[in-house]
Amino acid sequence: MEMLAKTGTAPCTHGDLTPAADGDGFVILIGPADNPRHTLLMRIHGVPGLVAADIAGTVWQQFTGGGRAP
Repeated sequence: MEMLAKTGTAPCTHGDLTPAADGDGFVILIGPADNPRHTLLMRIHGVPGLVAADIAGTVWQQFTGGGRAP
């Protein structure tokens, strides 16, 4: 299944809770691409967007019954 996806990493807004090098990972998934019916937006503390995308893919599979996110 083709998906629309965007990831990113933003500075952490939690002050002293994480090292300065850590950020928060963001990801939005919309799918399926040819007939969008679901949207998933996630912010995951202390990981880059790439890691957030992997976690979001797992959540997407569970939510949609198996449609794999990119």
